[in-house]
Amino acid sequence: MDEETGKETGLANGCVAIDGEKLPYPEPFMCEGAVEDWLNKLFKHQENAVRTILLDSINASLDFPKEKWVDMFVAQHCLTAGQVWWTTEVNTAFDRLEQGNEQAMKEYLQMILAGLTSYTNMVLGDLTPTLTLTLTLTLTLTLTLTLTLSVTRCSAT
Repeated sequence: MDEETGKETGLANGCVAIDGEKLPYPEPFMCEGAVEDWLNKLFKHQENAVRTILLDSINASLDFPKEKWVDMFVAQHCLTAGQVWWTTEVNTAFDRLEQGNEQAMKEYLQMILAGLTSYTNMVLGDLTPTLTLTLTLTLTLTLTLTLTLSVTRCSAT
């Protein structure tokens, strides 16, 4: 919709979830022609946009503090990126353990606890409902993964 005139333009700039969370497309998409044609193309466009933004989220999670990064992307991208990095970091900790670093898992657990503290401090602040949901989901997932790691580590010793 054109913001100045209020008229529909057929230009799709992104999508909006039922909870109001917005995912802007990296490139807009023009919806024109037969609906069966542009709707299929829009589906592919959105699929590519989600993939591109997810990769950006995964990479950005290393470049920005958690407090900023979690507010830069939609909840699903934060959760998925968090799972990707958790898996990578756990595998690295296991590699370090196999190389003889007996403290590898304990050191990784301390790193996770620092991240949880950061997220917890954020939840205590004044946040938008969307950011609160993102942080709650991220905290829940991280705690679950951490407990899984702790149980695995305890049963292995």
